[in-house]
Amino acid sequence: MEMTSELLEELMVWPRMQHCGMVLKEEMFQLWDEVRGIDFSEEKSVENDLE
Repeated sequence: MEMTSELLEELMVWPRMQHCGMVLKEEMFQLWDEVRGIDFSEEKSVENDLE
């Protein structure tokens, strides 16, 4: 029953958190791009090597 009450609390908070979450996501993606230099080609080659 604990999981159910936690889910209900999250659903009640969601409408308020949605906007903040969207703003945080944008900021996080900007920081992530700055840190990584936005180079996805390396990741793809690594994934191909793993296969």
